[in-house]
Amino acid sequence: KREFDFTKCCYRYIALKIAYFGWNYQGFAEQTQDKNVNTIEGHLFEVLKSLKLIQDRKTCHYSLCGRTDKGVSAFSQIVGLYVRSSLKNDPKKGIYTTENEMDYVSMLNRMLPIDIRVLAWSPIKSSFHARYNCSYRKYNYFFTKQDLDIELMQKACKKLEGLHDFRNFCKIDPTKHNKFERTIYSYISPYNPFDIYVFEIKSMAFLWHQVRCCMAILFLIGKHKENIDIIDKLFDVNDENDQGKPIYDLAPEIPLVLVDAGYPE
Repeated sequence: KREFDFTKCCYRYIALKIAYFGWNYQGFAEQTQDKNVNTIEGHLFEVLKSLKLIQDRKTCHYSLCGRTDKGVSAFSQIVGLYVRSSLKNDPKKGIYTTENEMDYVSMLNRMLPIDIRVLAWSPIKSSFHARYNCSYRKYNYFFTKQDLDIELMQKACKKLEGLHDFRNFCKIDPTKHNKFERTIYSYISPYNPFDIYVFEIKSMAFLWHQVRCCMAILFLIGKHKENIDIIDKLFDVNDENDQGKPIYDLAPEIPLVLVDAGYPE
């Protein structure tokens, strides 16, 4: 069988906007040490290589907006990479030319699992990086009213806003030197008439499990199992009487969705 000659191809740098239901996957990021782990990124690269759009991960200058954990979904995951192009490398046409280009969206969606969809693609400058150029990330966490005190949860939400040290609102990786200060914007609002609410949280970057930790505390407050002042105590990392980070269960991952990622024009 004759091998595909990538040296004879033209390439262009593009961004892909991807949506997926993460319920059946072990997270977004491909597990390089175990190819049998079912991940969104693993399926994406398998299809990209099958279509001969890229030769391999190393040579396509791949970048990613942000990893989502096991079970977490996304409506706006952004990746950047060099792909094979049907256009000649003509400087006069500029990097934004899309006329007569391959239909990357249809090509990829024909081969990807039904719960992973490429929504759009766009030409990008060579300086673009999906992670470092991202100006904000926005997550939604959906939940039903049940017996929750929504008004109290909304008040607690306001305490989360602004610049704070979130070390007590995340899972700490001891192998990394983390900076825990983050500026966030958040609120809780009705999502539809069926007693469904959404916790919306927006920041330039998030700590590991930060959203689910915040939601776990809000659930405890909403059930009157914790006082609203618990948030102030968790933020006060210099308290001499601090007994350390309290142990509480993470909020379930299934209702969490990465809904938006912002980039400069």
